Amino acid sequence: MNKCRIERILPSYNKIIVKIVKMLKVGKPVIFYLLLKLPKVNFWKVFYTLQSGCRIIYQAKALGNAKDRLNLTNSWECWIRYCFYKVLYIYIYYIASINDFKKDCNNIFESNLPIEVILNRLKKLINKYNQKRNFNNKFLRFIRNYIHNKCWLWATKKHKKLGKNKIYDLYFKKNKGTNNFSTLNFNDLNCHCNFNFPLAKPNLKFINVDKNYELINEALTNLGSGIYLIWLLEDPSKCYIGSAMNLKRRFNTHYKSYKNNKHPKFYSCVNKYSWSNFGFQIIEVIDNNEVLLNREQYWLDILFHCPFYSKNTLNLSQFSNSWKGNKHTLQSKNLMSLAKKGKILTEEHRKNISNGKLGEKHHYYGKKRTLETIQKMSEGARLQWKRLKSQGTVYKRNPMSDLTKLKKSKSIVLLDIKLNEIQRFNSTTLAMKELKIGHIKLNSMLDKNILLENKYYLKSFKN
Repeated sequence: MNKCRIERILPSYNKIIVKIVKMLKVGKPVIFYLLLKLPKVNFWKVFYTLQSGCRIIYQAKALGNAKDRLNLTNSWECWIRYCFYKVLYIYIYYIASINDFKKDCNNIFESNLPIEVILNRLKKLINKYNQKRNFNNKFLRFIRNYIHNKCWLWATKKHKKLGKNKIYDLYFKKNKGTNNFSTLNFNDLNCHCNFNFPLAKPNLKFINVDKNYELINEALTNLGSGIYLIWLLEDPSKCYIGSAMNLKRRFNTHYKSYKNNKHPKFYSCVNKYSWSNFGFQIIEVIDNNEVLLNREQYWLDILFHCPFYSKNTLNLSQFSNSWKGNKHTLQSKNLMSLAKKGKILTEEHRKNISNGKLGEKHHYYGKKRTLETIQKMSEGARLQWKRLKSQGTVYKRNPMSDLTKLKKSKSIVLLDIKLNEIQRFNSTTLAMKELKIGHIKLNSMLDKNILLENKYYLKSFKN
């Protein structure tokens, strides 16, 4: 829970807050969340302005804006009394419902009943509290954990000689065809939401990603770009929204690259629950790629403004940022090149790369060059080289033009340890003259990433 503070409290208001804290034996954060349910509180701002002129604010997101503060009125004392009784009523109702639930749950397990009867009664109890829409996610999580603990205590008392692993296999493991506690349906036992994400087409919703992997690929073959949703079956508030120009390719990258944990929040959740506990759905199919990011932003706004989804969403950013049209800086290029240098590909890896480009997989498979292109290629080869018969088979190059010299020449950049550019040389010859090193040493420093005078890196770029 985020810390909060109460600012600009008048003396009489402060006394009432202290009374509430002493009576209910709760802290200010609990009162803060209870006050959010009351009228005359602004839900859509980062800070929450009360009618008395006081502001209850998240400590991490405290903002001040004089325009949004409400003026102090004469009726603030009446409103504080109303708040006090309303908070007291909500809290007593909350405590009473917890006590009622505990009594109902304890009565089920106290009597020596068979497991079939216990399961039926527990399912009725879950449905009973699932229909009550006044509770938040915290209370519903408490119900789920309390039932699980009671089930575990009942099983350990019944089988005192069995170990924990065997008890788990008997009553809690998800075995098909068995009658145990894993059949309890906690999927609907979550904070209720008035909004559900739509389907682009009726056959584009899949409950088990691992089981329906081939069906998802078949369904996505004919689709181009669009917006997709991935959610956890046990807790639908844990969901991820994304857009892709190629939905099939994006789905396969998500499915295969979760072990790399490049997306820390989303992939760590997949590693914890596995793909069998996730669902996949296409929200919208979009033909125009220019509108794709705008539509993704539309759905992200809905996601982050809905209280049900905003707390547990797996999206890190509220904005639909795309790398399209952006370029890496020189420093990031140097970091990427340094990370890849020195890594030698194995023979198996090389064979896999060559096999991936053989036959039909090659980009030029089935294509033929025209006579014009063949003639141009032969003329270029003749002009480039001349054969001299005087000294055996020696090849002499025609003098290159200034344009080709610029294209083929490489500029050498001198970098410090933090990869900041110090000096740039337009050619290798200039770099050798200035740095006073030979050609062999320069190549070895470029290839093996050796420091010059234990201070500088050298990097080559095409002009």
